[in-house]
Amino acid sequence: MKRLVLFCFVLFLLVGCNLEEVVDNKPIANAGDDISVKVGSFVQLDGNESRSKNDEPLTFEWRFVSMPVDSSATLSGKGGVEPSFIADAPGIYRVALIVSDSAGQSNQDRVIVTATDIDDNAKPIADAGSNQQVTVGAVVELSAENSSDADGDELTYQWRFKSLPQASSSVFNNANEMNASFTADVAGTYIVLLTISDGLSEDSMEIEVVAIDSALPEMSELAKNSGCHACHDVAKKVVGPAWSDVANRYFNGKSRREQLRNKTQLIQKIKEGGKGNWSEITKGVPMPPYSPRVTDENIVNLVEFIMSLEGGLQPSRQPSENSPPVADAGEDGEAQVGDAVQLDGFGSYDDDGEMLSFNWKFTSKPVISNAVLYNATMAAPYFIADVAGDYTISLNVSDGSESDDDAVNIKVHGDDGTPSGGANDIPVADAGADVIADLGETVKLSGINSYDKDSSDVLTYLWKLIAVPEGSSVSLEGSESQMIVTVTPDVAGYYQLALVVNDGTDESDEDIVTVQTTGFVPNEMPPLAKKSGCSACHAISKKVVGPAWLDVAKHYSGDVTARDALINKVKKGGRGNWTEVTHGVPMPPYSPRVNDEDITWLVDFILGMNVPEVK
Repeated sequence: MKRLVLFCFVLFLLVGCNLEEVVDNKPIANAGDDISVKVGSFVQLDGNESRSKNDEPLTFEWRFVSMPVDSSATLSGKGGVEPSFIADAPGIYRVALIVSDSAGQSNQDRVIVTATDIDDNAKPIADAGSNQQVTVGAVVELSAENSSDADGDELTYQWRFKSLPQASSSVFNNANEMNASFTADVAGTYIVLLTISDGLSEDSMEIEVVAIDSALPEMSELAKNSGCHACHDVAKKVVGPAWSDVANRYFNGKSRREQLRNKTQLIQKIKEGGKGNWSEITKGVPMPPYSPRVTDENIVNLVEFIMSLEGGLQPSRQPSENSPPVADAGEDGEAQVGDAVQLDGFGSYDDDGEMLSFNWKFTSKPVISNAVLYNATMAAPYFIADVAGDYTISLNVSDGSESDDDAVNIKVHGDDGTPSGGANDIPVADAGADVIADLGETVKLSGINSYDKDSSDVLTYLWKLIAVPEGSSVSLEGSESQMIVTVTPDVAGYYQLALVVNDGTDESDEDIVTVQTTGFVPNEMPPLAKKSGCSACHAISKKVVGPAWLDVAKHYSGDVTARDALINKVKKGGRGNWTEVTHGVPMPPYSPRVNDEDITWLVDFILGMNVPEVK
């Protein structure tokens, strides 16, 4: 045993004496990370991570191992730490690095540079983060760190406001950096736009930052009971703008006279509804009319609540005498025969902020015209221009004590562009109302309501099928050139037919009629429903503000009294049997905005949908 231990000790001494001969003190080359660039780019290599184990200065030797066939690139500074070259052709460049010190040469290390054509550039993807809600005075931190570029290109950043509350003077800190910030100095909605670029292409993304004034009140009980909270909130946008933004736009920093004028106009807009000045927020969804569902007195109270969000009305410096209203019938205009001409009295105002009554009437029109004014006691009536010529319409507005008058002239041109109407009037095709029918039921379609203003002209008819469900082999029954044709649906779904009429000189535009089979469940709302504004509160298979239409069909399935009751409910609006879905938000009245025939069609459409059985 002693001999064995002695042998091991001697062996250890022998090996230890020659330890320096087996240690590798050669330096280590590091040619840097692989690089991706565009053709024509300046490429700088990096050998700074190379090292000497003896802490000695290094010498560098770089060289191309391979390059694209079409390249004539040369290394500049190939004996330095950071040589460079121009990637003059697409493809792969392999560059080797060897470093040396007194211990000898390192092993070779390589870096791969990939050059792609400019046309192959991948567009960067901007990511500005999520929408935020903050309190007034807070610093809003923004980051584009999740933005990306598939080519690994270096990105540049630009932050800017697309829109901000009217009274805000906020500016960005570090607007050209990945991370930026701003102070939400007033309540309202800030639309922030981030744009990134890789030098060849750009991408943008916008987010909303809603600043809430902790001092802002909740929606008033009157506002909730009137259904306003379905589309509005005091501090943030819902379907429509935040009421604090409305107050900012119309009342903040305004003189008392401006405030009262805007009050009058806002009262009238809430009464009548329609599209207004907030299309960038509402995406074209019209505001429903609140009158007569909400009384005039309560509409005034709603507007005064909005005004209170900006401190209320400026104090009066004038005696409390009545100021007469000012009528504004809008700008003179032009139209074509057959146009629906919308008038606009919303510019009328009252310096006392009182509610106005409107009364429009024709003071002159072409002798043979039968045009009538619809909604003549509202701010925005309309008429159908039935013949060419000049139409003058007067407007009288009253605040109950005094009144004012204004007039507007509409010049209506004939189809040849002249007020005289030209030699021939183009006929108008009318394919009739849309139809809901059972599968296999023969449907009669008539063009009897098509017309030509030149009463001596004889019309000819041309019908054609333009859309049928997949798998249908349906065809028109009877001659396609007759006034009346029939069609029998053979597959569930939509059938669309177009009618064109001709007076021997001119051809009408197409008029399209839709035949839908009973029990067919479409993927989206029908065109009439979208046109009538139903899609703002309903969808086919999911609740929005109101219930899904499939749920309505299921609820009333088999109820023979449901059709008349629903028609009446849609006409008049109000609360119904769906408060657990609507949370008490009333349905707006659709009459007279939507005619009775269309309301009946919409109800038949709902009740005619097939309700899937629960298994």
